[in-house]
Amino acid sequence: MALNHVYRIRTRGRQRGQRVEFGIHVRNIVADHTPAELATDWLTNIMPLVTAATSASVNFEDLVVSDTAATGDEMFVQALTQPNPGSISGDSLPNQNAAVISFGTGQKGRRRHGRLYTFGLAEGGQTDGNLSGAQLTAITALGAGIVARYGSGGTSANWRFVIYSPPSPPFVAKPPPPTHTDTLITEVTTYKIDPVVRTQRRRSVGVGE
Repeated sequence: MALNHVYRIRTRGRQRGQRVEFGIHVRNIVADHTPAELATDWLTNIMPLVTAATSASVNFEDLVVSDTAATGDEMFVQALTQPNPGSISGDSLPNQNAAVISFGTGQKGRRRHGRLYTFGLAEGGQTDGNLSGAQLTAITALGAGIVARYGSGGTSANWRFVIYSPPSPPFVAKPPPPTHTDTLITEVTTYKIDPVVRTQRRRSVGVGE
């Protein structure tokens, strides 16, 4: 790991056959540590909090550490002992439901704030669409644990949790949408049912009817 390089560590798994993951960025503040050591540190200090906050419908598969620098370290993948499920029992909410942990830096601006979406919510961990009980306590502990370990003044001597906001790519104008000058009226002949549960819109409690 190069001194002051920023690395993204991702926690990956599967929920109901679909890939799920979340990640944060950390900066290396000591030059003589490797991506593998970061993965081991996360596995020891954070993974117990991750599984405690996650439904048993999720099975965690690996950790991925990637250097954001184009000429930095090669990506490192740490496989997790299998099976590695979350510890909250009972039915879980659909995959698209997640809790949001917001992280601040004490400075203004969207580029200086971040958020983490935690998947694998249990049906019993919410009341009328609001997190409650043990699930809320566990997710709160996860956010607090990440900051306590890697945040400013955290217990880790090697890495610091950062909000990473790289430069925007050059603007590329989109081609104009197609223009239709005629009217099409076509009779329907078939139908097909999609068995996957979908969401119509991104709505939170109290928004929309």
